[in-house]
Amino acid sequence: MQEPSSTSVSHYRLIRQIGVGGMGEVHLAEDQSLRRQVALKFLPSFLNIDELGKQQLKREAQTAASLNHPNIVTIYEIGEHEGRDFIAMEYMDGESLKELIKLGPLSVERVLDVSIQLCDALSAAHEKGVVHRDIKPDNVLFDRSGRPKILDFGLAKYTQVSLTNKDRAFGTPGYIAPEQIHCEDVDQRADIFSLGVVIYEMACGIRPFVAEREMGVIYKILHEEPPPLKDHGVDLPDLQLIIDKALTKNPDRRYANIAEMKHDLMVLRGDSFTRPLPRIQSSMPWWARAVSLVAILAMAWFAVRSMSRDVEPPLDLGDQVGVAVAVMPFTVRAGDDYAYLSEGMVDLISTKLDEVTDIRCVAAEALLSYVAKNGGADVDDAGKRKIANRFGAQYYVQGTVVEIAGQLNLDISLYAVDKDGPVVHTTLSGTSEELFEMIDRAAVDVLSGIAPDPAQRMRRLAAVTTHSFPALRSYLEGERLFREGRFAAAIDSLQNAVKEDESFALAYYRMSMAAEWLALTGLSQQAAESAVEHSGRLNRHDKMLLNASLAWRIGDVNEAELLYRKILDIYVDDVEAWFQLGEVKFHNAPIHGHSLTEAVEPFERVLDIDPHHVPALWHLLRIEILRGNQARANEMIKLISTLQPEGERLIEIETLDAFVNNDQKKIDSILDRLNTAGDTTLMLAAWNVGAFSPAPFEATAVADLMAQPERSRDCRTLGLFCKAYLAIAQGRISEAFVYVDDAARNDPRAALELRAYFNLLPFVESDAGILDALQERLASPPSAYEPDSHNIFVTVHNGMHGHITTYLSTLLDIRMGKNPRKWASTEEVMSDFNHNSALKDLKLGALAYQDVMLGNFEEAAQELDGLNLQGWYGFVSTSPFFSRARERYLHGLALAHAGRIEDADVRLRSFTNHSLHDLMYLAPSHYQRGLMYEDRDPEKAAEHFALFLEMWQGADSQFDTMIKDARERLERIRNRM
Repeated sequence: MQEPSSTSVSHYRLIRQIGVGGMGEVHLAEDQSLRRQVALKFLPSFLNIDELGKQQLKREAQTAASLNHPNIVTIYEIGEHEGRDFIAMEYMDGESLKELIKLGPLSVERVLDVSIQLCDALSAAHEKGVVHRDIKPDNVLFDRSGRPKILDFGLAKYTQVSLTNKDRAFGTPGYIAPEQIHCEDVDQRADIFSLGVVIYEMACGIRPFVAEREMGVIYKILHEEPPPLKDHGVDLPDLQLIIDKALTKNPDRRYANIAEMKHDLMVLRGDSFTRPLPRIQSSMPWWARAVSLVAILAMAWFAVRSMSRDVEPPLDLGDQVGVAVAVMPFTVRAGDDYAYLSEGMVDLISTKLDEVTDIRCVAAEALLSYVAKNGGADVDDAGKRKIANRFGAQYYVQGTVVEIAGQLNLDISLYAVDKDGPVVHTTLSGTSEELFEMIDRAAVDVLSGIAPDPAQRMRRLAAVTTHSFPALRSYLEGERLFREGRFAAAIDSLQNAVKEDESFALAYYRMSMAAEWLALTGLSQQAAESAVEHSGRLNRHDKMLLNASLAWRIGDVNEAELLYRKILDIYVDDVEAWFQLGEVKFHNAPIHGHSLTEAVEPFERVLDIDPHHVPALWHLLRIEILRGNQARANEMIKLISTLQPEGERLIEIETLDAFVNNDQKKIDSILDRLNTAGDTTLMLAAWNVGAFSPAPFEATAVADLMAQPERSRDCRTLGLFCKAYLAIAQGRISEAFVYVDDAARNDPRAALELRAYFNLLPFVESDAGILDALQERLASPPSAYEPDSHNIFVTVHNGMHGHITTYLSTLLDIRMGKNPRKWASTEEVMSDFNHNSALKDLKLGALAYQDVMLGNFEEAAQELDGLNLQGWYGFVSTSPFFSRARERYLHGLALAHAGRIEDADVRLRSFTNHSLHDLMYLAPSHYQRGLMYEDRDPEKAAEHFALFLEMWQGADSQFDTMIKDARERLERIRNRM
C-alpha cells in the first residue's frame, strides 16, 4: 500500500504509522496548528472518488464533528494530500471494548455503566439526526480514564453495500439490524438493535448471532431468536428483558428511542446514576482494534447517498389510539372451577377496555405467551413493568381472585409504568353470577385512572361481551382448546357458549375460525353470519376483524388485505390480524403466479410477538420445506409437536415431513396411522403433500387410502378424483378416465363433469365422437348427489352443478366449432360467498376460448386480462373450476402468442403450491415456457423442457408428439450450449 511521500500532510506532521489494513493505514500525527496529537487515516488510492462524493462526505463529517460529546470520538477534518484522501480524528491510546470482552464477560455493574454511557452518546447523535449504523465493540474505545467513546459517527451510513462482495465491507454482520440487511431506510432503532447485541456480548462474552459462515449469521438475525443469557450461565432476567426488546426484529416493536432504553438500564442499575466506571489500564494500542474504521470510511466513498436524510420518528401509537394498557394474568386462589380466570381475566378486562376508542389493550394472546416464557403468572412487579414496556404500554393491570365461602373477591390495581404505587386500586365482592357486574365496576375504576370521564363510555363498554357467566366459561374453554389445536372440542365449547347466550358475537366469530381449520365451510359460514347479526356487541377491534374476515370469505382478496392492514395501523401487535394477513397472501399468491414467500413477513411478525403461535408455524413450515430449509422445518415440526401434542391436524405435518424426507420407514408408519384416521384428516393430508411437497405426486399414496372400499362414499369419490388429477399431472390421462369411471358409481354427476373437463384440457386431443357423446349426456345429466360430509372438499360444488354443466357444454360447442349456448344462468345469485366472481371468470374464459380457437390470440389475451382471480381459498383450492386453472393456462398461451412473454410467464407459473387439480397443468406449462424462452433464454428453456420430460416420462402415447418435440428441442439447445 502506498504511503505518504513526505512526513508532512497539510498542517499535520506524521510521527509514525500505528496501524495498517487492507483498506488503508493509520498514522499518529501532530496537528501543528493546534499542537495536539491526532490519528490520521489514509484511504486507499484505488477508490477513485469523484468530487461530489468528497463534498458530501465532508458535509457529513461536519455534522458528526458538531456532536461534541464526551462519549464520542471526534472527527476533525477530511482532506486530501497528493491525490490521497485522509480523515483526521481524535487520537486515543486506550483499549477497545472488543479487547476487553476477550478477557471474559463484564460484571453486571460494568455492563450497565458502559451501556448507559453509550446510550448518552447515541442520544446526542440521534437528537441531531445522525444515525451511526455500525455499533460494535470494535468501534467503542476507552480513554485513559476508562470512559467509553464511539468511533465513526456520520460515516458508517455509507457502507450499505453487498454483503457478499469481497472487495467491500459492511461492518460486522453480527451486529446489524434486520432492516439494514434488507437495505431498507433505517433510523435510530437500527442503533438500538446493534447496542442490544453489544450489551448481550458484554454480559456473556458471546455474540447472540453466531454461525460458521457470514450468511449463516445474516440468516439468524433475520429469522432466529438468540439464546437467552442463562444458556451461557448468566442469570440476569431484567437485563434479558431489555436486550429482548432491543433485539426485536420488527423495529416498531423495539424501544422507540434510545432514551427509553437508557431509562430501563438506569432503573435496573437502581442507584443515583453517577457511579464512575472503573479505570481500564492497558498497554494495547487502540489503533490495533480500530483499523476497520478505514474500511468503513473507504466504503463511504463508494456508497454516498441520502446525505440529508433526517432520523425518521418511530410509529407513535399515541397519535392513533391513545394510551396502551397491558392486563397481566391474575392470581387465583380458588377451586379448580375458577382456575381458568387467571388467563380469563386478561381476555375479559382487555375486551372491556378495548372498546374505549382512545385505549389500546395489548393483545391477550401475545402477552400470555410472553409471560409464560418469562416467569409465568408469578412474575414480580418489576417484571410486570418490564413486560408492559416491552409491549409499548403506559399502564398495566394486575389483580387477584379469591373465593371464600362461595363468594368471589376481586382485588384489581392499575399501575403506570413510570410511577411507583397503584394509580387505581379497587376491591369488589360478589357471587360468580355477579362476576360481570363486578368487572364492569372495575372497568369504570380502571378507566378513572386513565380517562377523565369513564361514565360516558360505560353504556357501550358494558355490552361488549356476554352477561352470562356459563357462556363466558365455555367461551374461554373454547379459546384454550383452539390454542391447543383441538378444534372439534373447541367448537363444542363455543357452541355451548352460544347456547347460554344466543347473541354472544365473539363466540360465533371464534367458532367460525375453528370450523375453518376442520374444513367445515358450512358451519364456518353460519357462525360468521351469526357474528355479523350480533356484531353490535363486538368491540371495535373485533368488528374490524370480522369485516376483514368476511371480505376474505366472499373472495374480495384486495379488500381483505386492505382491512387487515388498517387494523394493524391501529393495533400494531395484533396477532390475529398479522396471521390473517399472512393467510390471505399464502393462499392467494400462487394462483397469481407469485411466490409463497410473500407471506413470510406477516407470519414472521406473528412469531416476533408470539413465538408459539402454531398456525403461523404451520404456514412457515410449509414455506421452509419448499425453500429446502429442512433443518428449520424440522425445528418447527418439533416445536409444533411440543405445543400441540394432541392437535387434530398434527398428523398432516408428520405426513408431509415423511414424504419430503423420503423416509420409507416414516412413510410406512404414517400410512398405517392414516389408515385409521378420519376422512377429513386423509383429505387434508393428501392436499398438504400435493400442494406443499417438492415431490407432489407422492400424494397418490394418501389418495389410495381415501379410495379404499371401507371409506365413506364421499371420501372414496374424492380419493378417485385425486388419483385422476395426479395421473393427468404425469401425462397418464387414460388412467385418469378409469378412476373417473370408478367414481361414477358413487357420484355420477360429478364424474360426468370431470370426464368432460378432462377431455377439454387444452393439451388433450379428444375424438369428435367422444365430445358429441359428452354433450348429449350433459344435456340430460344425472341428478346431483348430496354429500353426507360437511367439509369443503366434497361440498364445494353444492348448488353449482347447473352452472358447471352450462360452462362445460359451452366449451364443448366451441371445441366442436358450434355456436355457443347462451349463458342464461351466469347472473344468478349464488348461494354462498364466492361463486359469482368465479362464474364471471369462467364466462370470460369461454369467450376468450372462441378467439383462441380462431387464432385471435391478441384479442383472447386482452379479454383474459380481465380475469378477477379472487376468491376464498376454501373454494379455489378444492375445485378445478373455481381455481380457474384452465383460464389461467389459456391466458398464458394467448399472452405468449401475443409476444407478452413476461406476463405469460407469470400465468404459466401459477400451478404449484395450491392444489392437486392445478398440477394437471404443471408439465404442459413447463413445455410452453420452454417454447417461449427457446430463442430468448436457451438455458431457461432447457430447464423447462427437462422438467416437462421428467414429469411426463411415463405419459400416454397420445402425447408422444409433444414429448418428442420437447426432447429434440432440448437436445438442440444443449448442443448449442
